[in-house]
Amino acid sequence: MGLTATAPLDLNIGVSQGRLETVVDGLGLTQVADLVPTPSTPIPKGRARDLGIITLPGPNRGLSAKLATYAQVSKQVAARTPTTTVGLIPQDFRQLQGQFQLQARLTGTTARPRVRFDLAGQDWRWQQYQLETLQARGNYRDGSLTLEESQAQYQERTGRLTGTLALNGAQDAQLEVQNLPLELINPLLPKTTRLTGDLSSQAQIRGTLRQPVVTAPVQVAALQVNGRDLDPVTTRVNLQAGRLALSQTQVGINRRGAVVVGSLPIPILNPSDPRLDLRVILPGADLPLLNLLSDQLVWQPAAGEASLTVGGTFADPQVDGVVSLQQAAVRVTRLGSDLVINNLNANLDRRVVRVADFNGSLGGAALTGQGEIPIRRPNLTVDNPLAVNVDGNIDLPRLYRGGIAGRLLFGGALTEPVLGGGLILNPGNLLLGLRDFQALAQGPTTTVRAINETTVASLPLSFRQFNIQLGPQFGVAVASLNARLDGSLALNGPLDKLQPTGQVTLPQGLLEIGSARFRIDPSRTNTLTFVGNTDPQLDIQAEASVSDFVGTGSFGGLQRTGLTNIPVQLPLGRYEKIQIQARVTGTASRPDIELRSSPPRDQVEILALIGGDLFNPAAQSSSLLTGLVPALSGQLLSPIERDLAALLGLDELNIGLASLVAPSGPTTFGLGVGVEAVKDLSPVLSLSASRNLTENALPALFGLRYRLSDKIVLRLNTTEQFDEQVLYFQYDTRF
Repeated sequence: MGLTATAPLDLNIGVSQGRLETVVDGLGLTQVADLVPTPSTPIPKGRARDLGIITLPGPNRGLSAKLATYAQVSKQVAARTPTTTVGLIPQDFRQLQGQFQLQARLTGTTARPRVRFDLAGQDWRWQQYQLETLQARGNYRDGSLTLEESQAQYQERTGRLTGTLALNGAQDAQLEVQNLPLELINPLLPKTTRLTGDLSSQAQIRGTLRQPVVTAPVQVAALQVNGRDLDPVTTRVNLQAGRLALSQTQVGINRRGAVVVGSLPIPILNPSDPRLDLRVILPGADLPLLNLLSDQLVWQPAAGEASLTVGGTFADPQVDGVVSLQQAAVRVTRLGSDLVINNLNANLDRRVVRVADFNGSLGGAALTGQGEIPIRRPNLTVDNPLAVNVDGNIDLPRLYRGGIAGRLLFGGALTEPVLGGGLILNPGNLLLGLRDFQALAQGPTTTVRAINETTVASLPLSFRQFNIQLGPQFGVAVASLNARLDGSLALNGPLDKLQPTGQVTLPQGLLEIGSARFRIDPSRTNTLTFVGNTDPQLDIQAEASVSDFVGTGSFGGLQRTGLTNIPVQLPLGRYEKIQIQARVTGTASRPDIELRSSPPRDQVEILALIGGDLFNPAAQSSSLLTGLVPALSGQLLSPIERDLAALLGLDELNIGLASLVAPSGPTTFGLGVGVEAVKDLSPVLSLSASRNLTENALPALFGLRYRLSDKIVLRLNTTEQFDEQVLYFQYDTRF
């Protein structure tokens, strides 16, 4: 319009049913940074040739070549385009939406306008910020905004601001907020930390926009840190020179509070001093405050106290202080057990924790230890690494129950522990199931907590040449294997990518194949070999004794049903004892099983004998039931068998359902109970006795097994009256 800088202004402005989008577009606003004055120093500009030239192929190039070039250009453009993130203050004015009504008087000059305004707004939205109503009355003069009245409301949340604000000059304002949602500051926090709660305060604001000075009492209701309740939270804050000072602070749980005083820098405000200066006194009764750090350790109230001073910087914090705790209990979530701390005395010396005395228990096993461990720097060298001795019987649900002894060496850092040393597990039983092993091979079995689709990582744990000695009385029952292990393993790597190496032998045990239970051959070395993963290589040989009905004919007769006689055919024949040998190789996830029998049977017959008909929908009902019999009896009776065998001094005791001598009819099946006892006299010589307890027509059977060499096995079977003897000569050869 050609107005000069001194041209006078005198305008009355009235707007009804206005839209914020229209104002933003009319003023040409795009970014918040456009409103903040920039330094006078010119920003050096680059040259056009620095951008580089992308040569496009000529029109004679094929379609595939053009598509490849397009993909390359798209990738380069995407690399130059910054990703959009939600910050504490939105930057894009073009996302501002809402309605407003305005009455304003514009006076002064073009260069120094003066505005008197009365503004009312409804349903304002700017990214994460929302307002239902807004009322503001005041004036703008010489770069300063004076608010006589200003109030915003969203549901039960309200804010009031009065006083003077200036882009370049001094501030003098009062801010009152009720139930401000803390979720708004989550963009400033680490990705693994999420806050919820309502903040209320009455703040005095002075200083400048770049260096504000704020004094305010603060109260937070319904505060949750990573899903955990924190109550009470009250403090008085003083923000000055980019630092936040805390006084009269109370932070705790269940109305009991810890003391936190001192100051810390606010990085976005360019603090004059970047150092931390905090003092924390944490009574033992308030130890549950530590549950904010991780779901993997759940602390209970205890006696004693921790007194700490935090210095250094956010990047390199330094902690000094003393920890003295008695009768503390910590639930270790991953182990499903409690760590009991009878006594803990430790000193924190800047970057290192020095444990002078520790004694307690885990799952019933005694723990004692002392030594040093860095707080955050895994590569920091210490003179006396933290070592914890373990001894006694331990009970860790779903993991291990039995004897344990050894020494744990803790390296790395308190926030990233690396476990070394070794343990002896004997006698005892591994309680992990097949799904646990599969989950361990694929990654972590637990996720601490998901908040807004963000996963909070659990405390990382790695192993470095951690040696585990198993056996000789270490039992494992995983999937189809129920055996005793003897050997050693070395563990390396993080828990979710465990790398075990070593070999364990199986001197005794059972292996289920189909519905038959095979006894692991004790006269040879059967092994599980770990080569850097949780899927071991197998080399197992086992054998089973099954009965085969050999038909010699049938007997014809009539069966009366109501008033009708139905002709039936009843089978005649005899039962024959069949020895089946299984050789299992490959890996646990993909085993390779080779089956042989004596007397010889082909593969189809062997599979039928061990319950292969379970997988054949066309199988007859009698065959299906025959296969189910050992499967059901094994699942139901295995725990009883192990206890009875140990009580009687036997190496194996099998109690199972057994068929009667002959079926009672063509569509029915009779069941009995059988028992088999095995005793190993030496690694190559064993005796066995079996009897059908509910069928007197079948005699007791006794067996002698002797391995002459790795290739030759002799078997002698006889009845209790010695009226029938069978000698088997088994020779193993492979081409």
